[in-house]
Amino acid sequence: MKKSILLECDSFTIQKLKEWILSSGINQLYKVYIITFDGRHKAFKDSLDNLDNVVCISYNFFDNYKPASKVEHSTYTSFIKELLNDHITSRLIDRTSLLPRYGIGVQNAFSYFTFLSYNILGFLLDNNFEIVYFRNTPHLAKEWIIAKAAEHLKIDIYVTERYVFPWLYTINKGFKRSRENLLDDKTFHNPEDLEYHINKQVENIRGDYDNAIPSYEKNRFGKGILKFYNPFKNKRVSLKRPDNFINKTRLFFYYKSQREYVNLENTDYIIFYLHYQSERTTLPEGYDFADQFYAISLLSRMLPEGIKLLIKEHPSMFTRSSEVRARSLFNYKQIKKLSNIIFCPMDIDNFELIDNAIAISTITGNVALEAYVRKVPVILFGRSLLKVEGVHVYKDTDLLEKFVNEVCENKIRIENVATNLKDLCINNSISGLDLKRRDQIDYHDFKGFQENAHYTLLTEVLTRKFKELE
Repeated sequence: MKKSILLECDSFTIQKLKEWILSSGINQLYKVYIITFDGRHKAFKDSLDNLDNVVCISYNFFDNYKPASKVEHSTYTSFIKELLNDHITSRLIDRTSLLPRYGIGVQNAFSYFTFLSYNILGFLLDNNFEIVYFRNTPHLAKEWIIAKAAEHLKIDIYVTERYVFPWLYTINKGFKRSRENLLDDKTFHNPEDLEYHINKQVENIRGDYDNAIPSYEKNRFGKGILKFYNPFKNKRVSLKRPDNFINKTRLFFYYKSQREYVNLENTDYIIFYLHYQSERTTLPEGYDFADQFYAISLLSRMLPEGIKLLIKEHPSMFTRSSEVRARSLFNYKQIKKLSNIIFCPMDIDNFELIDNAIAISTITGNVALEAYVRKVPVILFGRSLLKVEGVHVYKDTDLLEKFVNEVCENKIRIENVATNLKDLCINNSISGLDLKRRDQIDYHDFKGFQENAHYTLLTEVLTRKFKELE
């Protein structure tokens, strides 16, 4: 029986995906299942169904799937036990929808996914899957359960991931915090070309914040007093989800009432940058710290006497939708009870905040790279590939406390930033950007870079995998 692979490709360009399948000949090596969400399923199916060994399915396909043979009782029950005892599963179910088909509440959700899991396990067993691939860390409930089921059945899971810069990507085996890089420490770049673009982006980050901020963030801002909160923007979204609009309004005015302007140059502080939620970068990639406020609570209680913890909200929580389940006044009020917490005004220049900080902290945020480039120590609580001196990625409380004490005692030094970043990225990553380019480039145009890199990565590892099986 021909081996199968499942490719999660929902955000891919259909025509580019088709061209890649034909040019790589991957459908001659495997039976290829393409999975998308319902909204794009018909378009994918209409374009790709005429290709040999290619089948398009949607996530709702599993609702009515009937396994060809019984899943062993022990396999089913051991999987459900593992699934339901994972807090990430519960958190992802919570973010699925306001009124999902199974009703409201965790009890109904667990019942629905318990039945669905049997179908998913049966599907994976029926079709002799060798690999299940995700373009990012699975971060929606059905994606997560498919990944967990594949892991339980010992099917290889491949996940592509951004590698420090928005235009570099890598591919790993596994989808949790610990993963195995599949590129075998190979060099895929001309060192001089890679160094040129790293130096250009480092130069941008060392400049003014207005020039370094990604264009997609700039486009979300309003003007004047409406810069961070504009009730007239996205009126259709506000009408569709008035509960989120009301929540955003309450959050903004409470945060504004609690903010404090501080003399940055004369204050000893670490700053914690909150993420926009709900997003993959915290759930699940925060893992134990999917709750950002847990990370704040821990860090606040570790700081030596006299060190403040500044909190800066992500501007998108006020410029975009603010889901009630992702952020509430309760979150703000709880952390305000901590004696060393200060809410930072939204209009303070981000680079001024970084430059005057003892260190910056976040779960997985892009601000980590900005701080490192500006030679400010970094604390990351979630998954990160920014593994360089001066950046601490959480492993346990003892090591975190040691790092916090060292930064407070001014013992951490960051040097040779561009060289260190080049050495980090030269192996184990592939560029979605043509590195020979020397024109003006928006380095944050990640969607185009991502898709280009994914096809190169998939070709590299899938053809190699097939040769191993021969």
